Amino acid sequence: METPLSAETSEPGAESQPGARTDGLAATLAAQHGAQIGADPGSDGPAGGPRRPGRPPVHGRYSKAAGSDGKNPVPVPGAEPLPTSEVAPGTELRVVIPPDLLSQVIQEGLTFGESFAQSRIEGVAKLAGLSQGEINPQLRQAEIGSSRKELVAKLMPMALQEWGLDAEMSPTAAIGVLLVPWGFGALTAYLTLAKLAEDRQKREIADGNSGKGSGNP
Repeated sequence: METPLSAETSEPGAESQPGARTDGLAATLAAQHGAQIGADPGSDGPAGGPRRPGRPPVHGRYSKAAGSDGKNPVPVPGAEPLPTSEVAPGTELRVVIPPDLLSQVIQEGLTFGESFAQSRIEGVAKLAGLSQGEINPQLRQAEIGSSRKELVAKLMPMALQEWGLDAEMSPTAAIGVLLVPWGFGALTAYLTLAKLAEDRQKREIADGNSGKGSGNP
């Protein structure tokens, strides 16, 4: 039995044509193709646009990500102290006099000691009323001698090493060895002469007083 068609359904004619079977397939392909073009598979941004790199994260000076322990802040870049080898001065060079000059300084010190001892002996002898002939033998006995002073000066650096002391001497110390004893000797000579002058003045005053006393009736 045949079912009659609805009156609203018009038969195909020139004004209405049946759709082609490939129209749905073409629309599906066009939609998929457009989605692939608009969206980047490796992009997380909307509309499939390429994602631009953002700013790196900024960590505080007390954050653990910056290297802090939470109590002490990390140093500001560029403010780190330089290594010790770069800021510390190099090893200070020690200035010492050569061994031959050291021997000469020691020899000169011995010469001064010899002269000082002889002058003291001569001064005491003169105060005692001895003549120069009596004093000269004592002065020769207190003389060290040139050869002996030279030999002692050469042996002194080795003696210092034997005692565990430094056999080197700075130029400043060498100048002190030469000038300090000289200054002491000059001061001692001045004091000695001042004492002799004072004693002589006292004797002259005493002799004058005694002469006046003997001249009175």
